Amino acid sequence: MVSIDEVAQRMEQILGPVADRLARETGWMRRRSKLTGPVFVQTLVLGWLRAPQASLDALCQTAASLGVRISPQGLDQRFNRSAADYLRQVLAATVEAVVATEPVAIPLLQRFTAVTIEDSSTVVLPPALAEVWAGCGSARGQVRPPSNSRCDSISAPGNSAVRN
Repeated sequence: MVSIDEVAQRMEQILGPVADRLARETGWMRRRSKLTGPVFVQTLVLGWLRAPQASLDALCQTAASLGVRISPQGLDQRFNRSAADYLRQVLAATVEAVVATEPVAIPLLQRFTAVTIEDSSTVVLPPALAEVWAGCGSARGQVRPPSNSRCDSISAPGNSAVRN
């Protein structure tokens, strides 16, 4: 089981050095800018955590609280295909670091050959992300990407399989 302190440490890595590396690797950060990859991600995460429907103005206020002054138009220009790819990579790194875990050997489960946990949640995305994040169908111009995941929760460490 992962402790709160471990999650906090992992998130500090994701929102700092990992976000910085991914900004360069994905091509989102092509030149030096006051709005670095980590500040962009922190602005979105913290801004939308505070207010899920936050406007560009509100997100700019969050960026300012992180030490970066940017106009709503300047922030809006950062939302493009490259940003979507970048944020998808940050999300994947976050899931790998915080959500994914090694299977736990619980005596009760050892009498079974497999215990499969399956999730088929859907997340509604805006139409602009249809090309970037293909889904399992669309309704009213919105993509619903599948998060159909299976996890064998009693596999041996190293053999744990999380499949989409």
